[in-house]
Amino acid sequence: MRAVATVRAIVIGMVTMAVVGGCGGAPGEVSTALPILDTREVPVPDVLLPTKPQVFVGAMYPGGQGAPLLVGGIRTEPDGSTVPTSWISDDGTSWRTVDIPVSGSLANHAVRANAALGFSSVRVSENGRLRIRLRISTDREHWSELALSDDFAGRYSTAVSAEILGDDRVVLIGVDEQGAAAGRRVYTDGRAASIGLPALAPGSLLKPTMLVSNGSDLVLLATPSARDAVGDHVAYRSSDGGATWSAPTPVTEGRNAVKGLVFTGTEYVATGSVVTDPASGQSAPAAWHSRDGANWEPETVPPLPVDYRLTGKEQWLGNPSASGGEVAVTASASGAVSTATYRRSVAGDWRVVGIAAASPAVVPHGAAVPLDAARTAVVTGGSGFLRAGIATEPNGWHSDQILGEFDPYPRWVGPVDPGRGLVRATRAVLTVDEARQDYWLRNEGSAVRIQQGVARAVAWEPRSESGAGSAVAMTVGGETVAFEYDLSGSTVDMVGWYRATPTGPWEAIPAFTAPGAMAIHDVGKIGGRWFAAGSTSPERAIDRFTHAAVWTSADGRTWVPVAEPLVDHDRNSAAVAACELPDGSPLVVGHNETDPTTSKPLAWRHSESGWRAVEFGDLAGDAQRATGCATANGATLVHFESRNGSVVVRTTDGTTWSTVFTTEGTDVMTTPIVVDGGFAAGGGHFDTDYDGPVVWLSADGRDWAPHRIPAIGSLPTLYVMADGPDLIVGLSNMTGHPILSVPGIAAHLRPTG
Repeated sequence: MRAVATVRAIVIGMVTMAVVGGCGGAPGEVSTALPILDTREVPVPDVLLPTKPQVFVGAMYPGGQGAPLLVGGIRTEPDGSTVPTSWISDDGTSWRTVDIPVSGSLANHAVRANAALGFSSVRVSENGRLRIRLRISTDREHWSELALSDDFAGRYSTAVSAEILGDDRVVLIGVDEQGAAAGRRVYTDGRAASIGLPALAPGSLLKPTMLVSNGSDLVLLATPSARDAVGDHVAYRSSDGGATWSAPTPVTEGRNAVKGLVFTGTEYVATGSVVTDPASGQSAPAAWHSRDGANWEPETVPPLPVDYRLTGKEQWLGNPSASGGEVAVTASASGAVSTATYRRSVAGDWRVVGIAAASPAVVPHGAAVPLDAARTAVVTGGSGFLRAGIATEPNGWHSDQILGEFDPYPRWVGPVDPGRGLVRATRAVLTVDEARQDYWLRNEGSAVRIQQGVARAVAWEPRSESGAGSAVAMTVGGETVAFEYDLSGSTVDMVGWYRATPTGPWEAIPAFTAPGAMAIHDVGKIGGRWFAAGSTSPERAIDRFTHAAVWTSADGRTWVPVAEPLVDHDRNSAAVAACELPDGSPLVVGHNETDPTTSKPLAWRHSESGWRAVEFGDLAGDAQRATGCATANGATLVHFESRNGSVVVRTTDGTTWSTVFTTEGTDVMTTPIVVDGGFAAGGGHFDTDYDGPVVWLSADGRDWAPHRIPAIGSLPTLYVMADGPDLIVGLSNMTGHPILSVPGIAAHLRPTG
């Protein structure tokens, strides 16, 4: 129904990955494998543009022997250019910024260091291709290139684990787009040699996660398993520089998270989290240790302190650092506004040594390293904000320097009413009340109208104070129906309005009678009747909807819920979109939970006898939800989303369905929309020839082809939206200009014969 497709979580995930993994590249030629769409930049209002650099950090490394403390990270300038960056300090209180010279658009960056050598691996996008570039430093301030052969740099750039071995070589294990791994040993004098990899069971991929050295030996953590499976965390050892590897030994279950690994001088310590309640996703900080890298034992880690700044059901220890035999690491939780600093003694005892001041953003990250018995250097922040400080026992915190400022420019941009060309730019504004020991988030948004290739900021209607932060609307034939959450009272309510003409008055829609809470995810008009797809909950909680629901209206003003239940159990379900089948009947799509941790796509079709479920069976594969549907040229498409990609199914009669498209490798595809001449979807395409944003196009919904768009980065397209005969393409500012227009999109759609 909605002529829009979006990617909401990809940017956050890839920004996080930018400082956790490490990659880079060498010069490459322009790929000619994909056609390039002719686009033009749409001038945008200031609300869509950042105003301050955004910074993120990875691990911290101790100083000593004349070398300063070192933290590696990434900096994104307001113009979207990205710079691999490090911060160095002689005392942990005064930090200076060092840019690591690399050309191309940065995709991610990781730094490693030992007493003799600093190493930087950068993954950059050059002319549409991701490649690895390496830099080394003997003083952590001046960096020079370390050559890497083109066959490795260009192919094995999807993910890279790297470690310094001794004082003259670096070991790399890279992964290509298909999940295959390869290893390389690179010397500081330019020599290089391939290394061996652990033996695997037939059909398994290595899936390396991190690599660490004790100075002579290597320990590799990995989750070997089939491509679409989740493997347990295991360790491999090599005493000959990676030429041969031991058999795997267990570390922890695959459902747990291992976020970091360090050698203390006498033993290996891994940090992360363990799942304590699979049904709710509750997890707790965790650590494991091994004297020899083979025999691993869990450690006793105290929970996060009971503090209003550290609330969240998912809790973890981050990336650790070691100095003098002791380990320091920052810890936090989902939705928290601060980090706690943990120390591990030489004897293996964990303790909390401090809580950082509240951040102006949620889900902070950070790094820490022991300075002496009582002081720990800490860098912590979130959403571009970065603060350096010292944690001093008992439970003291002193902030010394702000390394990056918080910029509250919109964190999510996407269409809210494609029929009017309305896009909302939403930012989350955090308020921390230290006196009340509380904090809360409020979504603020701005509306931007894109019509005939022009974008301008407009007042959100019908309620300007809402800021369009949580709205869903659709304009059809001049009529508009709009819904949004009313957060003004003590409960959460859904309110709506109807407008008969583009310039007419707004009429309030009478309150819905659903008990508890409700949400509407999509609204539109099918066969002369309005439909709204959503969910309801018997509880007054916005995040605990349990039942898929549909409402209908003959005039857009008075709405009634569908009487019969769409799902006959109490597990979670939701209806997220509606569209018209080729025969004119309504189709609603969504998902239905099969157990507390798994769901499957589901659809409901309406006929004279009422609503009945459409079971897709094996067509959905491992997909967990349907995200939307679209009908054009006599065919209806439904888009499924899974952990491994997208699946598109197609029907011409509403009864017989077939799978027509499945993304491959790490490709990304958003929900297809109807455009002039066929269908379009946003997303990304990643292979040995091109890595970056694309628009997927199809005339019949059966045969799809990715098309390149001009970009400086590799993040996928955020959304696509029809603008009459043209196509609007939305990008992250780290990828390119925020709004592009593709004139005459139908010319790029060719029916297949």
